Amino acid sequence: MSPASPGRAAAAPQVHAAAAPEVAAAAAPEVLAAAAPEVLAGPRRRRADWARQVADILRRQVLQGAFADGLLPGEASLAWGFGASRNAIRDALGILRAEGLVVRVQGVGTMVAARKYPHGLDRLLGLAETLREHGEVVNEVRTAGMIVAPPAVAARLRSPGGAAVTSVVYIERLRRLNGLPFSLDLTYLAPDIGAPLLGEDLAHRDIFALIEAHAGQHLGGASLTVEAVNADPHTAAVLEAPPGAPLLMVERLTRLADGADGADGADGADGRPVDLEYIRVRGDRVVLHGELSRGAPDEPPPAPLDTTEREFIMPLVETRADVPVTIDASLCVEGCTLCVDICPLDSLAISPDTGKAYMHVDECWYCGPCAARCPAGAVTVNMPYLLR
Repeated sequence: MSPASPGRAAAAPQVHAAAAPEVAAAAAPEVLAAAAPEVLAGPRRRRADWARQVADILRRQVLQGAFADGLLPGEASLAWGFGASRNAIRDALGILRAEGLVVRVQGVGTMVAARKYPHGLDRLLGLAETLREHGEVVNEVRTAGMIVAPPAVAARLRSPGGAAVTSVVYIERLRRLNGLPFSLDLTYLAPDIGAPLLGEDLAHRDIFALIEAHAGQHLGGASLTVEAVNADPHTAAVLEAPPGAPLLMVERLTRLADGADGADGADGADGRPVDLEYIRVRGDRVVLHGELSRGAPDEPPPAPLDTTEREFIMPLVETRADVPVTIDASLCVEGCTLCVDICPLDSLAISPDTGKAYMHVDECWYCGPCAARCPAGAVTVNMPYLLR
């Protein structure tokens, strides 16, 4: 729908009550066959249904900037425009207030409170490239360096038929737009691609642009998944959001372009995956949009993801490795959850396949109760040398 002027929301479809039964019975059969579908009358609709419908339309108008001065129409004007009761309008505005989009100002009315920034899904762009018209993106580099590749990450970054990935460059950044926290990005890079980036200005440049500059070839495409999650306490603190706040969790695996120049040898094969990212975006500061086309009716569905692009579950660690906590599967008691329950970071979990514990998040306080309380002695905390 086209945006409405600040003085009036777009009119809702005209609502009419259904014809009385005796009138319908008297109509000719051919007239009944051609009659339009019944439209629900206002009194037959629940107030909550009206509120949800109004909130959906107003939300879109707010995000599109339909209210240039930031002031929404009054309740009476909205009620007339939507054909809804004022109580339903109040409930709709309450929904938008709870989402942080509008605020009620005494003596003024309902005002737009927060702005969401558009992020397209049509092109492969870095955050600064995407939002360059909306302000300055500055990155706070929380950590950057070479690490041992977690098994799931190594599988995703391994080229088909290529050598196993044993190490990766890990970069963690808090990204701010106009000074406000926007996203927390965890990036894993193929070592030959990522190592040269460690000496670059990661605070002010997108990783995509740096990859292309150092690799001498363009990035091609990416596999993308987006899901809604709640912010855990630690992430919420970093993003300066309330615990449990809604986030968009973006997982993106980016590949070099096929047929690009400068790809010599098997390790630089065209189309290989080089950048795996886990991005947590504040849900109150972004709106995703894209243009989709429907293919021919007989067009086959997309091919299923290759095994390297499926979600991997980190396997049970049976021997000592460069992870904070290892669990001996031969000693671990199936169904025992003592170590999982006591872990303050929820870094341990029970494998749905084996029923035994494993470390599913590579984060640890090295506090030790998981090992101390294990009745079978299966848990080992691999204390870093500098902490011993």
